[in-house]
Amino acid sequence: MLAAKIKVSSNAAIRIDGISDWLANYSWKSNQSLHVGLSLYRSPNHTVQVVDVPVAVVAPVAVFTQLPDSVSAEEQARRRRAEREYRDLRDSLSRPSAVVIPDASSASALATMEEKIHFATDKSELTPEARATLDAKVLIFRANPAMRIIIVGNTDERASDAYNMGLGERRATAAKAYLVAQGIDPIRIEVTSHGERNPIAPGTSKDAEALNRRDGFRLLIASDYLVPGKP
Repeated sequence: MLAAKIKVSSNAAIRIDGISDWLANYSWKSNQSLHVGLSLYRSPNHTVQVVDVPVAVVAPVAVFTQLPDSVSAEEQARRRRAEREYRDLRDSLSRPSAVVIPDASSASALATMEEKIHFATDKSELTPEARATLDAKVLIFRANPAMRIIIVGNTDERASDAYNMGLGERRATAAKAYLVAQGIDPIRIEVTSHGERNPIAPGTSKDAEALNRRDGFRLLIASDYLVPGKP
């Protein structure tokens, strides 16, 4: 076989093939043929270009993920400060307010214990002023564990003697109940009533009656520090 291709144009060429076949059984005979054809090209001008593209080498970047239980030193310090401030606030709220207790040997301590409280007409309920006076007595009580007192309830002269005796006792009992509620042992407090029998202000004026509606306080057993004149 012999072949040749002749270019006619950029997308066509003539192809000539010459073929000679020898017959196997007839060595002296052969079959010759000539083939002529036309070859067409769909993309005659298409060329393939190989381009080397350099690959950029990127250095690996270390990525650190912070675990929930892994905090910085600054954050740990901030948390410790917050916890310390919370404890300080909690402790300050749990501590009683700093109150200056009068010197037990002073005249002011004795005056505080003997200070009277007063009531409204025909009432045994404590007024805000009466509670404040009793609160001051509580401090002296706590500073003098051996001290005992007696509370004497009094009234003005209106109403019957029997009624006023009962009203005076209710007033003394109200003061004792308040002191006991503040932590004073009830065995350290006795109550009694004089009713209208021991007025401190004569007459029947409103001012005199207001002064007579009272609870008086007397020391029964004072601590050594409350004995006047004793160092």
